[in-house]
Amino acid sequence: MKLIVLAIVAFAVATSGAQPTRATQSPKPFVFQGLQPQLAKLGDRVFLAYGQDNLISVLSSRDGGQTFGRAITLTVAGRVSLGMHRGPRIAATERSVMVTLVAGAKGGGADGDLLLYRSTDGGATFAAPIVINDVPGSPREGLHATAELQTIRARDGVGTGAS
Repeated sequence: MKLIVLAIVAFAVATSGAQPTRATQSPKPFVFQGLQPQLAKLGDRVFLAYGQDNLISVLSSRDGGQTFGRAITLTVAGRVSLGMHRGPRIAATERSVMVTLVAGAKGGGADGDLLLYRSTDGGATFAAPIVINDVPGSPREGLHATAELQTIRARDGVGTGAS
């Protein structure tokens, strides 16, 4: 999993036009324990969302992914669907950072609703989640990465209480 995250970050930096940097060995090896890591990039800002057990964490970088700040943990009521391509998805715009995920009482794809967490301060804090699916339990397969998140990102705040 560590190599996957490093490859994702390296790809994001490489496609941003940033100059390559030389990797250095840290005294303590980084061990990534999360599942389904996802990245969003906005200029030099890089956001990483991932799941671990029943928690969703979001980290942000201001230097193109070279370093990341401390993790912000999103509070989830119910069980988060993680694994088998299920997990959090993240998008960033000039106005907000948004994380979607599927969570329900049973979890594991047995039930769940599509939740949206929105930050208007660059990922430092997130508002309480809102359910964004119309039919209860409909997104339990976790197929929210494409249509829902792109729609939310394009509208940036529609249905989230933003003015």
